[in-house]
Amino acid sequence: MYFFYLKESGTSDPEVIANKRGKTPVANNKDHLFVLTAVGMHEFHWKTFEIEISKMKFQQMSSIYKSKRVSLQLTDCEVKSTWMRIPHERAKKSTFLHALSTDERTALAETFYAEFKRERLTLFSVVIDKRKLKGKQTQQTLLQTAYVALLDMLEAYMEEFNEKHQGMIVMEKDAHMLYEVAIEQQTHYKTRIQFFQNYKHIVEYPMLIDNRVSNALQLVDLCGYNVYRAFREEDYAYAFFTRMLPYYYKSSKSAQTVLDGLEVLPEDSELKAAPIGGGTSA
Repeated sequence: MYFFYLKESGTSDPEVIANKRGKTPVANNKDHLFVLTAVGMHEFHWKTFEIEISKMKFQQMSSIYKSKRVSLQLTDCEVKSTWMRIPHERAKKSTFLHALSTDERTALAETFYAEFKRERLTLFSVVIDKRKLKGKQTQQTLLQTAYVALLDMLEAYMEEFNEKHQGMIVMEKDAHMLYEVAIEQQTHYKTRIQFFQNYKHIVEYPMLIDNRVSNALQLVDLCGYNVYRAFREEDYAYAFFTRMLPYYYKSSKSAQTVLDGLEVLPEDSELKAAPIGGGTSA
């Protein structure tokens, strides 16, 4: 069994232009990217992954208690990219991260990233350039486009490298809209048989879990932001992004410069030509 942990980055609002209220309407650019990222791991690696991250958190919880007399539980030690990066968000929403020094937060992040090599994790991302979407789009259709593209990647990966295994999709319990899209995709009467024909290695329903207790979902949150930031700024040398590139799914049938686990949509987006690892992203 493989677990594929999914997270969204950016906004799934398909609109990229908004009008501010006032006497004179003013065009205001909205977020033009949506990213759906997954981290895959074999069931044999899940336990050691969780133990390694939790061990670091317990050490830091103990240090916080000794120095500040603040008692925390593991559920208080959730890691989110926003809290790691933005001091005022950290101060408002994470007693744990706020109590850590810069070096301690860096050590925690490094513990997460080190797991890619130690546990042989695999990355997948779909980047939607909303500026290039055609026709009438809704949040639901945008999510469906991203989810189906990601499913195609996961199925291709499992078919090539893990043919005898099944894959379970895991989402955070607050991802209501994405979960509804996934359920509709997998249970609609007219497409149900077709779904199982197309996705032979995907377990029937996604599993919902609390982000606070899943170190894997917290890792995907960190990774998803790195992809989002690199494409939003068109800064493909962004250090936290480039360090992830060796772990993206790459088919043995593809050219050396292709990352099969990193796809930009729609096809006419200029972001398709992004110089990723000496080649292109898709």
